[in-house]
Amino acid sequence: MINLFFYVVCMALIFYAAVIYGNVGLVILSFAGGCILPLAYGYLLTLRIFLKTSLEIPISVSECGKTAEIIVKVKNKSFLPVSKLVFYLSYENLLTGEKGRIKLKGVSDAWQTGAVCAKVFVNHCGKYKVCLKKIRIYELSGIFYLSCKGGGSSDFYVMPRLFDTAVTVSEPSRHFMGESDIYGDTPGGKDASEILQIREFRDGDKMQSIHWKMSAKVDELMVRENRQPIGCPVVLFLDFPEKRKQMDAFLTAAAAVSFALLDQKCAHYVTWYSGREKDVLRFRVDDEETFYLFLMTLYEEKKRETVLFDLVEGYKEKYKAEPYVTGIVFKPDLTVAVGDHFQMTFTSEKIEQELSGVEFVV
Repeated sequence: MINLFFYVVCMALIFYAAVIYGNVGLVILSFAGGCILPLAYGYLLTLRIFLKTSLEIPISVSECGKTAEIIVKVKNKSFLPVSKLVFYLSYENLLTGEKGRIKLKGVSDAWQTGAVCAKVFVNHCGKYKVCLKKIRIYELSGIFYLSCKGGGSSDFYVMPRLFDTAVTVSEPSRHFMGESDIYGDTPGGKDASEILQIREFRDGDKMQSIHWKMSAKVDELMVRENRQPIGCPVVLFLDFPEKRKQMDAFLTAAAAVSFALLDQKCAHYVTWYSGREKDVLRFRVDDEETFYLFLMTLYEEKKRETVLFDLVEGYKEKYKAEPYVTGIVFKPDLTVAVGDHFQMTFTSEKIEQELSGVEFVV
């Protein structure tokens, strides 16, 4: 505590001068200075007991290139005001390993609950964990302070910016009949357990589709229309880059293609090798909700060491009974390969222009 050291040195020098020169005023000043010290720390100890803090992030989802709001709430249960509070926070991007610190300053009136807010600019995608590490409480003069552990943490997600890119869904993908537990609202399926509706028999209906119990009940031939399962004809393979500065462009390209597939109503799988699970993981994306859930699930992956693993072959081995039409491989060097027919290498600096100028045919 540098302030305390200089204060004690100054009081010692004043007392020394008072003794040398026999000055009563300096003696009184040094005595008063010595009395202030225990009073100040008694003041601080009282505040330390009655001051309660908590860390909050009101909006847990932000977008890359924008600001996130971090709030430290302060509840002063004592009759003593706090002239100065300093909060030391740390943050870590769990996906990339990026770390940093934030310093906030504030005050707190007696018997009041207040908040200290900070707008933090975030320019990297991932899940950020923010921790309140330490608090410094200053007394009224601003000279003396006490430090205490903060405690508490909160998380927020930074999503990649969504840029327009063109995706064309081919007829084989459009009419893909893969296995699925999710069914659409159009007829044409063969699973009798997933009935869309029961209607009157028409010319051209198959005998196998007649609902005999219902027909006997109404004394008329009735036909069941089964719902068609929605398969995933496209698989996005995410082979993470090891260079942190390329991760944002990598996620931006993957998110742009995935969201463009949603616009074309093309359900798809996103797969990656999980360092946490030591296995191939995949996530089904067929609407906006599952799109953001996929990103949040991906962000739970912590920065991993380099692993030599063939993601495409590993996926085919694990899901060998589930074929697909097109595989889109996102490689660590920002090269995107669509099947065996097309590939393009993007750059971090021009990712928006490059995505808008390319068309993915799946």
